[in-house]
Amino acid sequence: QYEAGAPESENCMGVYFVEGQANAKAHTLEKGVDPTSLEFKVRRSDVSKSVEIPYEYSVYRIVKTPVDTIYVEEPLYDNSKFKFGRLQFSEGQREATIKVEFEGIATGETYNCSLSISDPEFVPVYGYGAASVSFSVQIYEWKKVEGKAIYRDAFFSDMFAWSGRYLETEVDIYERKDKKNFFRLH
Repeated sequence: QYEAGAPESENCMGVYFVEGQANAKAHTLEKGVDPTSLEFKVRRSDVSKSVEIPYEYSVYRIVKTPVDTIYVEEPLYDNSKFKFGRLQFSEGQREATIKVEFEGIATGETYNCSLSISDPEFVPVYGYGAASVSFSVQIYEWKKVEGKAIYRDAFFSDMFAWSGRYLETEVDIYERKDKKNFFRLH
């Protein structure tokens, strides 16, 4: 027995997220250094009119369970720290962007986010492009540790059996606020 699938909407605008976007990945960003917003490109095939496209978004916080190797997604019901921009197309405009801002999120926490368009008036039922895009973001912060360290580079002396003095330089030490004993030299 054969049943035909649901037909495409006659006025479907053919909206889709551009594939292979650089921002559709896991982001680990340094507070005060890296930008706290991302943009995602969206295209459409029918450019005959101006329109605002409705879309859904979800935000989950990654939480470590009592077993250290297991992490779960916990829905973030108060996602006021995330600001999701509007998706608007002008008449004749083929490509637009959605801007997602997350300046106020807690440092050291990881968040998974997804954006999706589901209305058949905008997204084809038997689509040729992605109707959703996902990314994760974590912001970390460094605190300066008192004192200085001496960094010695023994690469050249070990590589060429050089008996001279190591290359040395004085550096500052920073520790991650969210990870004890995780340092960087600068």
